[in-house]
Amino acid sequence: MTKTPSVNSCISHINIERCVPQFRSDEIELGDMIDSGDFCTVYEIQTIQTSNDHDSMSDKALSEKTSPLGVKNFFRKNIKHAPYVVKCLSDETKEDLKRFAVGAADLAMGARLLASLNHPNITKLRGVSASGKFGTEQEMGDFLVLDRVETTLDKRVIEWRSFSHKSLLRRKSPFSLNKQRRTFLAKRLRVALDVASALQHIRQHDIVYLDLKPENVGFDAYDNVQLFYFGSAKQLDYGSNAKEFNEMSGNKGVQPLTPEVALGLPYNQKADVYSFGMAPEVALGLPYNQNADVYSFGLLLWQIVALAMPFGEIVCEQEHFEYAFKGNYRPPMDPKWPALLQLLIKNCWQPNPTERPDMKLCTKVLNSEIVRLKNVD
Repeated sequence: MTKTPSVNSCISHINIERCVPQFRSDEIELGDMIDSGDFCTVYEIQTIQTSNDHDSMSDKALSEKTSPLGVKNFFRKNIKHAPYVVKCLSDETKEDLKRFAVGAADLAMGARLLASLNHPNITKLRGVSASGKFGTEQEMGDFLVLDRVETTLDKRVIEWRSFSHKSLLRRKSPFSLNKQRRTFLAKRLRVALDVASALQHIRQHDIVYLDLKPENVGFDAYDNVQLFYFGSAKQLDYGSNAKEFNEMSGNKGVQPLTPEVALGLPYNQKADVYSFGMAPEVALGLPYNQNADVYSFGLLLWQIVALAMPFGEIVCEQEHFEYAFKGNYRPPMDPKWPALLQLLIKNCWQPNPTERPDMKLCTKVLNSEIVRLKNVD
């Protein structure tokens, strides 16, 4: 199941694609491998040495090529690691024609989407392989150059939980503890607000993300929130009515857009494919639209507030499928949480997608709650 843009695509803009620098593999010196996924491997970049062949590239062209990356000042001050990475198809993927077709399609679609998006909380596409083009998997090059993600939200939640526990042990005064809790919650809600803002931007481009989870929310070297994985994202038909689910999803009964499904593997039998944050309509193979991301955001917000894993008491995927997707079971709310926050989370994971709020309302509620928490004496 390859993914290609709609004929009415708002992301297939040739002028945008021409602005993305292209690099040959011999111009980039790779460092350590820092991540590996189903189809791709991520390496840190040690250095970038652009070509000095003035016969094939003018000084102006060379300057235009390197300026988006700031190659002359590649290692920024006060940053532990190189700020960019290369994401490329793994050797195992290249050796299997079926896996290569799916992996290259994901890489190509991710490049198209990232090239068209400009938001402070969405990772930047800094370059593509000079041997490739934006297009189908047969035309896509071997790698993308992206901003580096230093850590991810799932790891940050663990750090927050440890910090929260230690703070409870240290504090003796209930008044100072309450103030600290409010400040700490406001800090975490700021992360949720940045994610919501990124999703709102995506929504404006008629894109459904489809794979929102803490592992796909990162933090860069300056601790800015970055939504960074777009391999499962899908662009919806431009100009379609958001309530027309069949048109929005492309076909009735569409399956989750995961690599294993594309390869013909049953998604509910592989732990690395099944996502507890998936919207019920997606998991059940029903028509969906961008409100699927709102459901996932509700679970993400619950995790940020609770500092716990949603559905942690459910022991297996089949049990989760029956209780959450078919039975509408949701993680419990703490009555001590702010009432408006509880209502927002509850509305985000409504079984009926049309009853969920849009991301614009989510950002408005989160922003007001952050202000309130900071101003309460």
